[in-house]
Amino acid sequence: MSSMVCSELLIRPCLDMLHQGSLETIPSMVQNANVHPEVTAQLQDNVKLDVVRPEYHRVQLSYEFNNENQGLALYASSTGVQRSSRLMSIRRADGFMLLPQGVKGGKTMAEGGEIYPVILTRRPYGNSGIFSGAKVKDSIHLGGTTLTVGVVEVIGSRSIGDDIDDIGKRLLNVLGHDKFMLIENQQSNLKSFSGVLRKMNKCLDVIFVVGIAINWTESMDLKSQLRMLIHKEAESMAYLLREGAAYGDPSSILFDPIVGISNYDHNGCLIISLPDNGLEGALESARGLLKKTLSIVRGSNR
Repeated sequence: MSSMVCSELLIRPCLDMLHQGSLETIPSMVQNANVHPEVTAQLQDNVKLDVVRPEYHRVQLSYEFNNENQGLALYASSTGVQRSSRLMSIRRADGFMLLPQGVKGGKTMAEGGEIYPVILTRRPYGNSGIFSGAKVKDSIHLGGTTLTVGVVEVIGSRSIGDDIDDIGKRLLNVLGHDKFMLIENQQSNLKSFSGVLRKMNKCLDVIFVVGIAINWTESMDLKSQLRMLIHKEAESMAYLLREGAAYGDPSSILFDPIVGISNYDHNGCLIISLPDNGLEGALESARGLLKKTLSIVRGSNR
């Protein structure tokens, strides 16, 4: 299986590129070469993550047409045991699901219902639409463009029971499942959230701290505590988020976002605080700048 997977990932794209017969320069030819089609699919099983390395997990896909948004929903089921000697695990596989490396003491399980990228080794309906090949320069897999995301939901005093929306789902609906991968989602109160934040997965690119049903005083307390966890602030990004949130929901003006690089992660994890009301407006206003902001603050952190 190791030989088959590596051949699929490395040799097949190289052969496809050579057979394109392009007369471009080598860098241009590589960047514009077609590789495996890439989709995102909802995992149907719980799969244990490898704590040593990321995994190309063989999956079988099923499809369901969604009448509500006129889209195609994809579901991925594991083909079973993934040992190298188990050749039959490739027989029904439609592609490889890109599962992140597990973290001891952190996330060790990819759970059913979570959404991950899949590179297709079999093209169900020809080479059109979402099943057409991606180019190297646009590839999630090869370009490393997917950012890993964590969420800390800080529950305020105005919260009523369990009447809380799925914040992670709302985030990914705006940011895009193909560009952002939700790894960990935790709930906390105002007093303990900083401890939860410190313990959260250290390999994350962005952690969203979302204040849910908090009042103005709690918002100021949250910001004060976050400032002690942040090494450098990105004030212009925070202003943009506040403006976007207020445009979507005027009541969110009482919440003061904060953006900065964490002071406890040497890789440079970006921490962003947001209100639950106005969440979509804030993300819409700044999602195109998230990767650039992360690159800048990581560069300055080094």
